[in-house]
Amino acid sequence: MLRSSISSSETFTTRVLSDTLRVRPRIPRCVLLATVGLILAELLIARTNFMWKMAPNNGLGMLFTLEHSIIQSNPKPRVVIFGDSRSRGAFLPALMEQRMGLERGRVLNLAMGGARPFDDLKIYERNRSVLAQADAVVIGVDAWNFSRGVPPSPLYRYYANWADRLEYTGAHRFSLMRHLLFRLPDALPSFQGYVKHWIKEGRPPRPTGIDKYGRLAVDPLDNNHDKNNFKTPALRYWITHFYSDYQYSSGFEGHLVKLLTLLREDGARVYLVRLPTAGTYTTMLEQYDGDPLGQFRKNMTRVAGAWGEAVQFREFVPEDAGLSDRDFRDWGHLNNDGAVRWTEFFVRWLGTVHAGRPGGQLGSDSRTARAPAQSLN
Repeated sequence: MLRSSISSSETFTTRVLSDTLRVRPRIPRCVLLATVGLILAELLIARTNFMWKMAPNNGLGMLFTLEHSIIQSNPKPRVVIFGDSRSRGAFLPALMEQRMGLERGRVLNLAMGGARPFDDLKIYERNRSVLAQADAVVIGVDAWNFSRGVPPSPLYRYYANWADRLEYTGAHRFSLMRHLLFRLPDALPSFQGYVKHWIKEGRPPRPTGIDKYGRLAVDPLDNNHDKNNFKTPALRYWITHFYSDYQYSSGFEGHLVKLLTLLREDGARVYLVRLPTAGTYTTMLEQYDGDPLGQFRKNMTRVAGAWGEAVQFREFVPEDAGLSDRDFRDWGHLNNDGAVRWTEFFVRWLGTVHAGRPGGQLGSDSRTARAPAQSLN
């Protein structure tokens, strides 16, 4: 009787243990499907160029549009212009070519909104085989371009290496590091915009075209001038926007130095240009805490000086080009008439300073042959 009871007890225990081992936690099917969907979206949308080519006017899409519409369509440049939205609006390629006696497509304006030396460097590296043919390269620069207090650009978020991402601090650094692992949140707004455009227009978004001056058709061709944009509160707003968290980065300066190194290897002469500003903007910035403009002037003079006459830094004021406040849309962006006046002045200035170098006449399509540069694509 005792042996039978013990045997029954052992059998029961064995069955309970067996049943327990067979019970495994089950992941809901909806969670599995959502996880797989996120992984596929990350791999097929966020980590490929597909989405950006479908949304050609957002983020990286603007880079691909610029490369396709301007660089690949004009493979023999003589003058190349880099910079941010101020440079994009100020330099009119077709007018420069006309005044310099060059064929269409010899002056390329590659400036992009919010661009900084890292963006210029990346564009040059990706398209070096074409851009290395330029004799003169103009780079629009300003003090905020070298501040880690300004959020990173789309190109920085996608192409910066680990060291570049560590140049930022706080929330910007966290976001950049997260982007290495999970990029979908950055791509989703463009995807949503693509879908909305399809629903509204019945077709996908079309790339930004080229305006009559040979630029990306982003800047309006009008003479808008709102006096409120030049009052002290408006100017103070923009200075605070750019410089309230000003933190100069030697790493960002390093991007410019690397670009200058490549340009000099390819034989170009370089002009670092701070464009004119309207009203009392520059005066107010000179008085701002930390003196960011003073630091900028000192650093650009040092950087350019290291290259001798091959690299020049020049800061212009409105009077140099015969500009008045009526030639500006706001603190620093020229309207159409202002851009025409500035371009005509700059062509005269560039012709004077560039003529001093061997073979430095830009007003001709004859040029000294150079060894072809290696493309980094």
